[in-house]
Amino acid sequence: MYTPRFTPPTPATRLAPEAVERMRYPPLPRTVIEVARLVSSGSGDTSKLSAVVHMDPVVATAVLRRVNSAHFGLREQVADISVAVFLLGFNEVCNIVMTEALLKLRAIARTDEQMRIFEQIICMSVGAASFCDYLARSLQLPLATSAYTAGLLHTTGRLVLLYNRPYDYEALWLTSGNPGGPERQSEALIFGADHEELGLKATTFWNFPEELVALVGHYTQPEYASGARYHAMALALHTSVAAAVSVCTAEGSILAFAPPDSAERFASAARATAAEIASLIDDHTPHVRRLVGEIARPGLDDANDQE
Repeated sequence: MYTPRFTPPTPATRLAPEAVERMRYPPLPRTVIEVARLVSSGSGDTSKLSAVVHMDPVVATAVLRRVNSAHFGLREQVADISVAVFLLGFNEVCNIVMTEALLKLRAIARTDEQMRIFEQIICMSVGAASFCDYLARSLQLPLATSAYTAGLLHTTGRLVLLYNRPYDYEALWLTSGNPGGPERQSEALIFGADHEELGLKATTFWNFPEELVALVGHYTQPEYASGARYHAMALALHTSVAAAVSVCTAEGSILAFAPPDSAERFASAARATAAEIASLIDDHTPHVRRLVGEIARPGLDDANDQE
């Protein structure tokens, strides 16, 4: 978390109700929608994924950079996208595509403070994505293949607000006193809609698969994620967001993860115990710290080079 270097302006009073309907959504690369559909299908089709990666030079560069990083220790450099996708694996490449797409939205920040807010939003997104993916796979949850993407997209509504009302949202963020960003009630009071509602609208507008819309649109209230098959994943996302906020807002020391109120329900749905959930979070925290540490430093383009 950072301290603003100036006294922020007072946020706008409540906007007219119709302003919500006029909200614009940041443009997403076509590759994001294509990859989200591939993930949702569960096909694991690396040939189709390679074709999607070829569509976006920035994503292609990120994939090659990752496969040629010291982490893999290959003797020869890989220059072929199809080979890189095969070596990295379907899920790893999908995660790279989605993360790169979110990083491209940095252009919505117009001031240094807005860039810091953007970086914190991205850190919480990537942190939640990594935690959710780890929990889902460790506990073999239904819809585990969508876990990373759901975690990554849970802050979409915050980016919509920063995109549409950058100075008002900057002011609200800096005066909120909440390390994880403004409360939903404050956002609704000022803008007529909170970031969860706008996340639901945005993922629907972008035509994301049904399960992603349901999870992103109800991540703070997992009990409202429609469909029994979404229940465990919605609770996993809720828990992962709490863990990510804890990691991303720590100031110098590692904060012990305190499971949210839904931990017991999540444990029950995942056929585990709250202690086991907390242990998984603790085990994965060092990895998430490395991820968000890279993003918090100058040069967001290197975000995918971490181990």
